[in-house]
Amino acid sequence: MKDLILFFSGPPYMTGIYAIMMLSGEEKVYHALYISESERLSYRSFYRTHNRYNCWEKHAGSIQKSYIAFHRMPNSTQDDRKRIEQLLINHYNPPCN
Repeated sequence: MKDLILFFSGPPYMTGIYAIMMLSGEEKVYHALYISESERLSYRSFYRTHNRYNCWEKHAGSIQKSYIAFHRMPNSTQDDRKRIEQLLINHYNPPCN
């Protein structure tokens, strides 16, 4: 995925698509657990208050083993982001969507 950014501090203050991921196996491969879009990524409470938090924790084994990746889309519309979100969900089939 081009221009995919992993953040370890907090989400950026702009529109985009995000994925909650886990690093698994000896292969050290990231697997998508959840994919969504947001008009302002910083507005989402990504962890404990998110309605899919328990699913992320269950699949990752602990929330400390999960990662957030963002794809910034500063001039996008919600329809643009929803279309790409659905394509990614269809392709990766994340278990928490």
